[in-house]
Formats: sequence, C-alpha cells, structure tokens
Amino acid sequence: MLTVMIVLFFVGVGTLIYIYCRLNQVSKRFETRIRQIQTKGQSSTGIMDDGTVYNVSAQKVVVHNRDELEDAREEYNKHMPWYNAVSQAISVFPLLGILGTVWGLRNGSITDINSLISGFGFALDTTIVGLGSAIILKVIDYFIVGSLVYKLEQEFYTADLAIERETLKRDKEGSSYNETETTY
Repeated sequence: MLTVMIVLFFVGVGTLIYIYCRLNQVSKRFETRIRQIQTKGQSSTGIMDDGTVYNVSAQKVVVHNRDELEDAREEYNKHMPWYNAVSQAISVFPLLGILGTVWGLRNGSITDINSLISGFGFALDTTIVGLGSAIILKVIDYFIVGSLVYKLEQEFYTADLAIERETLKRDKEGSSYNETETTY
C-alpha cells in the first residue's frame, strides 16, 4: 500500500511538472509576441502586466494573429483535461491514508502485541504518506500550475476582448454611422 501511494505521488508530481512546462511554453509565446510588437516602435498597442488592454487598437497584437491565438488556445485546451484529472486525483491521497490506517489496524492482532505494534506502525505510515502527498501535490497544483493556468486564462480573455473591441472599431469605421452620434 505504501509503495503504491509513493508511486502515485511521483506520478502526480511528474504530471504536474509536465503540464506546467507545456503551459509555460504557451505563456512564453504569448509574452514574446506582445514584447516584439511593443519594441518595434509601432503604436503603443498591447496588453499591460495587469491584463488590461490599452490603446484599443489592438489589431497589430491580436487580430492579425488569430491563428497564433487559436494555436495557443488549442495547446492550452489539450493539456487542461490532464491538469483537471490530476488536480481532482489529489483528493484521493488522504483517502488512501485512511484506508491504510484501517487496513493496518485491522491486520494487527489483539492477542499478539508485536503484530498490533506492526499494524499500528503501518497505519501511521500510510496516514503520514497520504496526508503529506496530498499537501505537497496541492501546493504544487495551486501555487505553481494553478497560477499559470489563471494567468493564461486572463491572457486569453484579454486577447478575446481586444479582438472584440477591434472588430467593433472596424465595424464602426466601415459602417454609415456618424462618429459624433456613436462613441465608444
């Protein structure tokens, strides 16, 4: 039981690290493209660090790169089911610890003190491994991978907002509306 728990722990850590690396590549592509646009001396168009769009004319950042945005979103969506599965599976570790506790106490014989101590030791070991694994994996999940997932979701939202604003701006310019009557 302990061996299974330890193997599952390392599989969970490895999977979270793999997902983090892949999502970090998506994030880096986003950041690199935005920095390239900002440093080329083009208009002050882009996405600020806090995620807000400035100079609504985000056409050069997002609209011309819809394929790039969709590629990044596909890569993100490809890894999210695995992330969600691992994130949910973390809650199994305390249950495995409790199962090991019951199993260890059940296998200890009341008549033989050495058997009882051995069973009690196994019970405590599985509880410690189960709780420790869950705590470590949840910290990795929440503070490292989860924060990157949140950051990417904000970047996608901001990019979608920029596309929508640019589309509205182009619709306004291309239509017969009078600029003085319709302001955004």
